[in-house]
Amino acid sequence: RAADLALANRFLALDMTSSLVRVAWLLVLSSTRTCALKKVMVTGAGGRTGSLIWKTLKEEYADVQPIGLCRTPKSVKTLKRVGASDDEIVRASIDDEALLISAMRGCDAVVLCTSAVPKIRKWSLVKLLAKKALRWENPGRPAFRFVPGGTPQEVDWIGAKKQIDAARKAGVEQFVFVSSMGGTKPENFLNTIGKEADGSGGDILRWKRK
Repeated sequence: RAADLALANRFLALDMTSSLVRVAWLLVLSSTRTCALKKVMVTGAGGRTGSLIWKTLKEEYADVQPIGLCRTPKSVKTLKRVGASDDEIVRASIDDEALLISAMRGCDAVVLCTSAVPKIRKWSLVKLLAKKALRWENPGRPAFRFVPGGTPQEVDWIGAKKQIDAARKAGVEQFVFVSSMGGTKPENFLNTIGKEADGSGGDILRWKRK
């Protein structure tokens, strides 16, 4: 439908370049039309992608009840800023399988938008700015880290698997997995983010694909 295509294009224009994100979004559009889905849970709903999907479902589809799964108070505030009420938000960690199953029970679909989020190492940023001020030819890049419990392995692989298992046990009929391009390219720059000197850590795209 022309309206669906226009909506999808508007979504993609908001810095969403991953082809897998496009497929996921079109699947949601299709499912809400052809399968008369009523209750759709968006996990990671406090993030950029998750909040955008939740907001669009809320505003554009009167026959859909989007539910946002958020882990932190900050994520809850983010989702409330785009129009979510208390009844449309579930606080839960993807580590808690029992709580996930309970939250997903009764949902027609789940859209996975969780992802590990790197934190910049502030001292590395200070050094980078100093090098640029001194006009170094190659000042390098700032360094990043992942918080304990929030590494790509824990969130993008183990956490994603837990969500899929929970959705299956809760009787969810459709699961949309939002991922990223570059999973087949170990040399992709995104895999270096958060990687330690000994080679451990990082590899966010590889863990998403695994």
